[in-house]
Parts: sequence; C-alpha cells; structure tokens
Amino acid sequence: MNHHVDSSGIQISQGHTMTRGTDGSRDAYGLNRSGKQRVTITLPVALLERLRNAVYWSGQGSLARLISDALLDAVSELEEANGGRFPARLAPLKRGRPKLPHHNHLP
Repeated sequence: MNHHVDSSGIQISQGHTMTRGTDGSRDAYGLNRSGKQRVTITLPVALLERLRNAVYWSGQGSLARLISDALLDAVSELEEANGGRFPARLAPLKRGRPKLPHHNHLP
C-alpha cells in the first residue's frame, strides 16, 4: 500500500485496500467510481471520543458519515469566505508535518 501525509497531517492511503468500482477503474486522483477515497487521520483522543459518543447516542449514521459531513461544512465555509471554490492545486501538498519556525533563545 502507498501512503503519503499531506501538510495537514492527514495520511492518504492508496493501494489495494481501497474500494474500487466494479470494473476496478480509478480516476487521476485515485478515486473509485463511487467518488470516495480512504484517508487515515490522527485526531486528539478527546475529540474522537466525542465523535464516537455523538454517533452512538444520536443514531444518525456512521462515524465516517459524521466526519464527512463536518468536513464538507468546514470546506464550504472556507469556500464561501473565499468567494467561491478554490482553484485546483498547482502542485501536490507537501508531505509530512509542517515545519515550524526555529526560534533562537538568546539570554
């Protein structure tokens, strides 16, 4: 399986474990025919527990659905503030964690 971590810390998994369309085809972004792609993210434990509790007690679908809906809302807000959808990326996102500026601690 092929993994990469983008600058937001989301690990994107591509490979044989992804669900494929019945004909096995994927587009240029690795999306299967249903338009979904598997991603692995690291979340704070407290947030993950809140999400699991919300799914359990609300009976409103799955954890994946709750997260997908929340991300759709978040990106829609960003796009609204931007005045519309963002243009397509000119290059892939940088892999790994963002580098924080190094601060010199002088006395």
